[in-house]
Amino acid sequence: MSFRLCHIQQVFSIQEIADTLISRLDRDKIFPPFYYNQPIDFIVPTQQGHIVKSNCFFFCCKNVKEEANRFGNGNMRIILKASGILWRNATNGEKEIYEDLYNEAKNLCIQMNSNAPAQQPANPAIVVAQTQMQAPVPLYEMVSNMYNTGFAFNTMESIEFPTILDEVNGPSTQF
Repeated sequence: MSFRLCHIQQVFSIQEIADTLISRLDRDKIFPPFYYNQPIDFIVPTQQGHIVKSNCFFFCCKNVKEEANRFGNGNMRIILKASGILWRNATNGEKEIYEDLYNEAKNLCIQMNSNAPAQQPANPAIVVAQTQMQAPVPLYEMVSNMYNTGFAFNTMESIEFPTILDEVNGPSTQF
């Protein structure tokens, strides 16, 4: 008599996993925001100035992500699904907190950009030199362009190795 062990693999949908995650999250740390609750948390500095790269929903997503990371779930697909469910089920008052946070971040960003002094280079010749310099074309583009334009390499294979036609016609012998 032999026993056979069967491994049953259970597959869960993203919806089921997101529902489980939501049940484990502390909603009080998401509404109102606990982790990212300052407008400066959402401002990204760039070379052109400071910008706000999100909207109210993504502000909420950042807080859901931090809360989910407490439980070791870092899968963004599940976190975004859970965020969407929480956002749709949130009251207008809960959403309004994130809208106010977004507006404050946007106003702070405008204020930061207007207060930033225009950066003038120390030497105007540097600007001219930087505008005239161009990056070299990468080698892989040159190689791929050779194949696209029909450029062929001369490897002299036709001289060194016989072709199929030479074998069909046979060697040329003279008597």
